Amino acid sequence: MLQRYLKFSFFAFSLIIVTAIAGLKVVQSPWGQQKILDAVIQIIAVNTPFKDSKISYSQITWGGFRHPLSLSLKNFEVKFCIPTSHTDNFKDFLGENGGRFHWNSPSPSRKWGKFSIKKGQHEWGESRCTESNDAHEATLSIERLYLSWSWGGFLHKHFNPSKLIIENSNFQYQKKTIATANLTIQLHTDEKNFILHHLSLNPKNLANFTLCPDNLKEALATIHLPLKITGKLDLKKNQLSCFELNMASDGGDFTLLPYFPTIISPKDLSLSLFKNTEPNTLNLAFKTTVGMSELNTQAQLIFPESLTDLWVEGGKIEIKLLGNVTEIPFDNLATLWPVGLAPKPRHWVTTNLSHGAVKGTIKSDFVVALAPKGQISDVIIQDISGDLYPVDVTVNYLGNLPPVRGTSGHCYYTKQQLIIENIVGTVNGLHLSQGHIIIDDLHKNDQHIQIVTDLLGDVSQAFEIISAKPLLLLQKLGLSLNQPQGLMATRVLLKFPLESGLTIDQVQVEAQSHLSNAKVILEDVIAGQSINLSKGGLEIAVDNDHLYLSGEAELNAMPATLEWTENFNNVKAPFARKLSLAVKKDFKAKNEDFSPIIGEVPIELIYTKDQQNKIALSLTTSLKSARLSLPWFSYHKNEQEPASLYLEAKSTDTADELMFSHGRLTGKDLNAEIFGTWGAALSKLTLSKVRIGEMQGNFSAIRHNDRLKLEGSINEFDVFTLFNELPLVDDKPETPSQLDADIRLTIGNLIFSDSYAVKKAAFTLQLTNGNLQTINIKDKADEFNFTLTPEENGIQHFNLESTNAAELLELLTPGNDLSGGKINFVGQRRKVEGYSHLKGEIDIKGLTVHEAPTLAKILSLSSLEGIMRTLSGDGLKFDHGHAHLSWKKGEILLDNAYVIGTALGLTFTGMIVGESIHFTGEVIPFYALNNILSRIPLMGQILSGNSEHAIFSTPFALSGNRSNPNIHVQPLTTLAPGGMRRMLEIGVEKGQPHQSQAPGNEGRENFIIAS
Repeated sequence: MLQRYLKFSFFAFSLIIVTAIAGLKVVQSPWGQQKILDAVIQIIAVNTPFKDSKISYSQITWGGFRHPLSLSLKNFEVKFCIPTSHTDNFKDFLGENGGRFHWNSPSPSRKWGKFSIKKGQHEWGESRCTESNDAHEATLSIERLYLSWSWGGFLHKHFNPSKLIIENSNFQYQKKTIATANLTIQLHTDEKNFILHHLSLNPKNLANFTLCPDNLKEALATIHLPLKITGKLDLKKNQLSCFELNMASDGGDFTLLPYFPTIISPKDLSLSLFKNTEPNTLNLAFKTTVGMSELNTQAQLIFPESLTDLWVEGGKIEIKLLGNVTEIPFDNLATLWPVGLAPKPRHWVTTNLSHGAVKGTIKSDFVVALAPKGQISDVIIQDISGDLYPVDVTVNYLGNLPPVRGTSGHCYYTKQQLIIENIVGTVNGLHLSQGHIIIDDLHKNDQHIQIVTDLLGDVSQAFEIISAKPLLLLQKLGLSLNQPQGLMATRVLLKFPLESGLTIDQVQVEAQSHLSNAKVILEDVIAGQSINLSKGGLEIAVDNDHLYLSGEAELNAMPATLEWTENFNNVKAPFARKLSLAVKKDFKAKNEDFSPIIGEVPIELIYTKDQQNKIALSLTTSLKSARLSLPWFSYHKNEQEPASLYLEAKSTDTADELMFSHGRLTGKDLNAEIFGTWGAALSKLTLSKVRIGEMQGNFSAIRHNDRLKLEGSINEFDVFTLFNELPLVDDKPETPSQLDADIRLTIGNLIFSDSYAVKKAAFTLQLTNGNLQTINIKDKADEFNFTLTPEENGIQHFNLESTNAAELLELLTPGNDLSGGKINFVGQRRKVEGYSHLKGEIDIKGLTVHEAPTLAKILSLSSLEGIMRTLSGDGLKFDHGHAHLSWKKGEILLDNAYVIGTALGLTFTGMIVGESIHFTGEVIPFYALNNILSRIPLMGQILSGNSEHAIFSTPFALSGNRSNPNIHVQPLTTLAPGGMRRMLEIGVEKGQPHQSQAPGNEGRENFIIAS
């Protein structure tokens, strides 16, 4: 300590001696001045750390002129203590009144603590920082320092430094390198030039520096970005005339917390800061590559006039930014969007938009606010706008909705609003076009988002989207995903607050769809029943509270128009659901003679359900445009004659039950009143005052446990007319109706023909799953009885008995005149490939034939004139008839059929296929005698040719259309014994029979032969 004091004292004493010599002006020559200064410099060099330094001067002229003086130092270091508790570091550094943008002559106050200068092993000054100093030690190592002055001579008061050069300086703080630098400072009377040739630093190392405020330390600690800095600063008359600062970095990463929390790894970073022509303004140019993206940014920085006041007292730095973004990955969008700017929209966009890239421009005016002591307190966005163009971006709109992939569009934004428009892409196989996203109120705490998408594609794929959570529109619509078909063009609008954990009540949904060629199922639309639509052109509009569906389609191949309105949540609405359905059923005649209804029948249904699930419906059917023909009820209505059916029902207090309060069938000779209840468990309807033509009656229909029970009574039913209308041949398979029913009717007059009717007949029938189980028809006088037994092993047995066979046969053979007889038809019924197959035996006794045109023609061609006279007189009596019958799909077979009487016998075999008929048989005259002769032993067998019935007979054949067949007869062989005919090979097949067409009778008169 004493040694240092003596050195300092000797140095001070030497300076005093030099000053005294200069003041006396003893030496007047330059040579004398040179010698004196050399001596002084040697004294200084020996007694300071700069022993090896070089101090030079030029020729000195006395008389008040300034003379240059320079100092060149090599390889030395300066140590000093930086107090950690001092809070006015920046102010101390710039001076009390300094730091203004025009510099304004700073005057440092030198509160940096103790310091020392060391050169080799020599050290001058106090260098140690003790704990009591509350300071950290810093070291500035300089490879070379060059300093020059302008000296005003011995009579002037001070030296004026003119130039400072520092080469390869290294600044360490707490034994860690903060920066290395090369710089030059030139000072003139009116100009000051600061040139930074090189500065290398890593901002994260500044985080431990005492001068750095705490908030700035936190930000700097995340910047791992080595920087190389050059620059220039010029002052003219204490005014800043030039400022240039260039920074560059080859790589690294940084995070600008809290505003840009994403780690950024720039490459080829360059940043230029230079003076603007406007006062207090600097320009900034920023360029770098992040990933595959190139960022170009220009900005203006507007500072307050005094940097000291800004740092110590706080203030604002205004920044006007203009940037270009070239193909930045969308996943890095967070690096361009500060977390403090609209945080909720930022979270939604950066979370729900991913992949792809974006390019465009960014404009922003914002303010960096500094709190006292230079701490960053906030970033205030005054204005921001820009245009971005996303490409191949994936968008997740909401919840579990399928994402939109490969999207592109145009995004523009302001401080208040963000809009992404012209969005195109694909979602779940659908094409998305003209979509847009709007987020409003970015400058407020809470925001709402609006999303509009236009979708085009397959109905099923669109249904998958609108049925996903949280929309669940499919469930609200009541539509089924049961293989829907068609094309759908849909516009969906979503509005919801940008909050987490949204419920569907917080999402405003609007959708408008057009379905073309659609096939859909509307589930549970009408009292639990579904509606199947096809070939539909439908319009659908839906939001959170309402549904409206309208359009045209086919309902079970019928043209239909529907209008469906649904109120989801409005408890004050007059209804929860309303459906208007108009259907046109076109009844076309497949069999003109057996079509009870022909023409177009419009049906209108109006169905409503209130908020308490009470339902009401009305059904109106107009029969005006249709022709009605029910001859078995003696009823016929022409077109344009009015007739209609109207039903009105509403639900009761019992669940799933409808009460028909009003129902009426009206028209000419047409009437019925309908009332009762219809429900899931028990239903009962009453049809009273029923009138259809000449039929009158009353009915009750009861359904219990899915089985229908129909009971009632009618005054008459015309079986004769019904049988004439029914097709003879069953050429279509039965279609089960899935109906379970028990039918029990009392028929006052069961009409079989004009002259035959069964009085007070009881009719019962049972159906299970649409299959006929039992039938029984029996009259009170026991003159008619028909029974079909239940199925056993796939077979049902039937039996028909009647005391008036003639009238029943005339049902099958109209145009013949028969009387009397008893008939018994016994057989079985089974199903083969869905068709009924009847097989049985018919037995007839005591039948008289009065007129039979086909039989008369056969007798005439057979030259049996006597028998013909009997036929046209009292009639031919047949004691017995028998036949085996098989009735199956498309054909009727008769085998071993015969009818015999005293005067005549007939045998025949053949079939009816469709409209064709083919029968062969024999006419046996004088059947009683013929039969006796045929039974004579040996002779009868020879003459009859083993015939069972006769020796003499006439062969015949029927063929062609069954309504008008060709008749083939061989009259010459009538008296030829059967055995002789066979030996002479005379027969229908090889002979030349007489041919004739039967009389042109209509209907089935020629079926008499088969009967």
